[in-house]
Amino acid sequence: RAEMIAKVLSTGTDNMFICDSLSGPLRDVTEDMLNDLDLHVFEGEFSCCTLKHRQSPRCDKEALRRPLLGIYCHYLKKSRCSEERTNSVIVAMNFFSKDKERMFPTHFQFTTEGKGSVMHEETRELFGPLVQMMEQRIASRVDEGERSVMHEET
Repeated sequence: RAEMIAKVLSTGTDNMFICDSLSGPLRDVTEDMLNDLDLHVFEGEFSCCTLKHRQSPRCDKEALRRPLLGIYCHYLKKSRCSEERTNSVIVAMNFFSKDKERMFPTHFQFTTEGKGSVMHEETRELFGPLVQMMEQRIASRVDEGERSVMHEET
C-alpha cells in the first residue's frame, strides 16, 4: 500500500498498471480503479501489531510517518505548480483530499502484551496536526512566491 501511495502521489496514475491474474493482461489504472483499491496504509495489518510489539517499543506505523509526510510534501508542492498539474495528478488530488483522515490518521492504538498475557493499550499520536501544518506552510510559501513574482513584474 505504501508503495502504491508513493507512486500515485509522485506521478499520479500515469504508467500505473494492474494485473488481475498471472496470465492476465496489464490494464491502465483509472480513477474508478483507484477508488476501488484499498490504499489506506495505516488500516492494514502490520506484523509488529499482530505480534503485540514484543520485539520493539515502536510501531512500524511510526516508522512510516516521516517517509509518507515527505512524499505528501513533494506532492503538495507539485500540485500547486500549474506545469505539473497533469490529469493523473488531478485524479490523485481528488482521491487524497476526500479521505485525508484515513490516509494520515492523527492517532492510532498501540497494543502490547505484558506478563501473563495482559494487554496494554495506549493511544499514540501518529500524524497529529502535521499534515495540516505542512499544507498551510506550503500554501503560504506559494502565496509568498506569487507575491514576489508579481512585485518583480511591476
